[in-house]
Amino acid sequence: INLQQTSTSKVVIGESVYADVEVAGYNHDNLADGSGKAPLTFLCVDAPNIKHRVNPNMDSTGGWISSEIRTFINGDLYNALPTQLKNIISKVNKLSDGGINDQTLKTTVDSCWLLSFHEVNLTATDIVQGQGYAYDGIFSKDNYSRIKFVADTTTGVQWWLRSTKGSNNFGSILSSGGFYAYFASSALYVVFGFCI
Repeated sequence: INLQQTSTSKVVIGESVYADVEVAGYNHDNLADGSGKAPLTFLCVDAPNIKHRVNPNMDSTGGWISSEIRTFINGDLYNALPTQLKNIISKVNKLSDGGINDQTLKTTVDSCWLLSFHEVNLTATDIVQGQGYAYDGIFSKDNYSRIKFVADTTTGVQWWLRSTKGSNNFGSILSSGGFYAYFASSALYVVFGFCI
């Protein structure tokens, strides 16, 4: 993946795939160094043409903290960002569950990350509570607010969340904007966020 900054609001992945980003929150996320809140949180407006599995097996053990996709997002994806952007990205604390065998909240330090069930303004009693606060300037209770298209198209896509559900599944958002638990070994679109 070769991401290059082309403007203040757009990155290009390789030669032809774009990811528009938007400000999703002001003073929303906690900085990992304990110094307060990150001034700005950015999220992909639509889905860049990047698909990845969460784990090589159908398994939610360990949750986001030990997932292959977290390693990919904070490794290959982050490292491919333009240097000017990486220089101003702040590491933040993100909350997620520990997977099927540890349904407690875990804190990770991330430069880039997937959204949680709660951050996209969903509610349910069978998901570990407290996985961040909704970016309610972007996501409402209406499914329509969660619909993502492949960048620069009108094709709706299914994209990953970092919250788990059940022994084999991580949460995802369907092309209709609704929630769906999906096998961790499947490749879905990667809609990521970062803070500055």
